[in-house]
Amino acid sequence: MVGEWSVGLFDCFGDCGTCCLTLWCPCVTFGRIAEIVDKGSTSCCMNGTIYVCLACLLVLLYQTLGDAVAVQLGRIALHGLLRPLLL
Repeated sequence: MVGEWSVGLFDCFGDCGTCCLTLWCPCVTFGRIAEIVDKGSTSCCMNGTIYVCLACLLVLLYQTLGDAVAVQLGRIALHGLLRPLLL
């Protein structure tokens, strides 16, 4: 049936291959999901590269700006992500 989940919410260990891939290479899982969501307009490789670049940028910002600014940026980002869900 279209729209049905293939596994339950807490069945992450039902597919150990995907579980391990996501644990050690989250950029690949991100790329695969993003490719499905945008219906193939960008490749898994491109989306995975974007993930890695953003992660490196966040680490650089954290090291450069320090804890207080990084925490504040995290709060702003979290608020931006959660606000539409709360409206």
